[in-house]
Amino acid sequence: MQPSLENLLCHSSRTVEQSESKYSAQPMIVDSPLVEKSTDTGSRNSKRKQEEDEHVVDGPSHTKKVKRGNPRRGKLYMLMDMPMDILYEIFGHLEPYDVLRLARTSKPLRNFLMDRSQSISVWRAARSNVGLPSPLDSMSEPAFADLVFNGQCHNCECMMRQSENILWMFATRLCNNCRSRLLRPVWSILVSHNLTTKVDDLKLDKCLPTEQGRLFMVSMVEKHLEEYAKAISTSQDLDSWFAEKIARMTARRESVKLYEEWVRFRARERIRERENTRERRKAAILRKLAVLGWQEEIDNLSPRGDFHSHPFVREPKELTDRIWMRIQDPLIDLMKQVKNVRMHQIYRPRYEVLRKMYPIYCNQQHPDILLPNLIDIIGFQSVKQIAERPLVQDESPPPDNIFDFLITELPNISRTWYQAKSNELVSIAARDIPDFQLSDLSLATTVFKCTAAKCREKLLTFPSVLTHACTHSYCFKRTTSQELRGDHGWFGSSPWNHGGDRIVYDSDGAQIIRKFVETISLDPRNVTVEHMNEFRTIVECLTCKEADARAVVVQHKGQQKFMSWMHAVCFFSSFVYSSLPPLVLVLLCFSI
Repeated sequence: MQPSLENLLCHSSRTVEQSESKYSAQPMIVDSPLVEKSTDTGSRNSKRKQEEDEHVVDGPSHTKKVKRGNPRRGKLYMLMDMPMDILYEIFGHLEPYDVLRLARTSKPLRNFLMDRSQSISVWRAARSNVGLPSPLDSMSEPAFADLVFNGQCHNCECMMRQSENILWMFATRLCNNCRSRLLRPVWSILVSHNLTTKVDDLKLDKCLPTEQGRLFMVSMVEKHLEEYAKAISTSQDLDSWFAEKIARMTARRESVKLYEEWVRFRARERIRERENTRERRKAAILRKLAVLGWQEEIDNLSPRGDFHSHPFVREPKELTDRIWMRIQDPLIDLMKQVKNVRMHQIYRPRYEVLRKMYPIYCNQQHPDILLPNLIDIIGFQSVKQIAERPLVQDESPPPDNIFDFLITELPNISRTWYQAKSNELVSIAARDIPDFQLSDLSLATTVFKCTAAKCREKLLTFPSVLTHACTHSYCFKRTTSQELRGDHGWFGSSPWNHGGDRIVYDSDGAQIIRKFVETISLDPRNVTVEHMNEFRTIVECLTCKEADARAVVVQHKGQQKFMSWMHAVCFFSSFVYSSLPPLVLVLLCFSI
């Protein structure tokens, strides 16, 4: 990696001091066109005159004037005042794109770097630093550097990547739009020309550059036709004229092979550098985690595990203290996840017993108890203490009764799980309603929706949202964590709302229910789901002519549709009535 300009200046400070002491015996008078001067204050195009503040210091015998420079100047504004040998030494470590950007910082630098007699060695040294071959014929060093490193279309000036859309044969860079417009087949270019000569006699494919063997630059073809007509009118030898153009094009094709090989080499080097950066970053992260006490998990990491493919680990950036503070907590959570998966594999026989006996324990509970899934049960400390008890040598297979304590403890565990998930639902609803309380979960206007694309349940109320199938499906969405996906698949489910994005608050559904509740003369601020179910509301749709098999409760002679209140709200939310006021929509669509 090449050192930056500021680092080179810092390393050259000692050399500058030695140079100043060397020339301190006689004053240095800088009178060079490289230094910008502004004496014509009346010129409209001249730069604004430098502001100077004169501070008068009263002394015993004289008055001293102190001049202050322009505070808006950059850190490198005195760069051109340095000795030339130091400048050449600094510029010799730069790459062509660095020199190109440096030439666009100020007029003195531009005048210096665009002067061939003074800066040709700088451009050649920069080009050799990246291994780039010599420029194309008829191209200067700055123009060639702009072609290779400046990702800008030469026609419309839009920005692209540095390695994209360089047409070496045409010595230009074009975006896709300009490329399709300026490069065309030869027949579409010559259709507007009344040629008396055969197309084969023009030898366009040998004298002009082509793209994909059939696309020509419109301007080059027209210029070739003009030169051909001029050669005929002046009785010039066509054979020598063709031979010269063919020789020039053959030499360019040979040069293009070198440039294309250089591009491939740069791509390989870039990939290698990115991989080296990733390896250094991963090693630094592992050292940080080892200090935090995760050495055992580091020693047992799988070569193709989730840790090595994590985006924070694979990012091709050097690890700094600031980056580590940002990614520390997610990586610690990842290590906890890796540890849990490893523990599940080590103590698989005991978890196999739990997986077999848990449905039996659930059947022995009261039917009104809301029981969590197996994957949620194994996270409780009482279960983990038995399942992950240290193994002994030659341990026999665990008996089926090692988790029989769950028969009496499941109600307490279920209440703890119920309270934790209720608080999680409150935090989800608080994203849309900041003052949402735990008591608001039971309201009829509190509804959630599943984010699965093919989920058929449109509105989810509490507590039915806790048993929704998508909330604990390990196939909810494709995840990059293959180890975790396999672990959840073995247990048959994933933790409730794993990832935190399966359930969201449905503000539109809440608005529909609010209007419906007001239509039947109830207060939406107090009515609960249980109250609505006890109210036994039957709704008839007067505008829909087709029956919905999932929503129909009672159907009379196949002509009228009757629905419960929740089915009616789900049915209404599946249509868009944007042309009528919402209150009128409820009155028109529902009749009690």
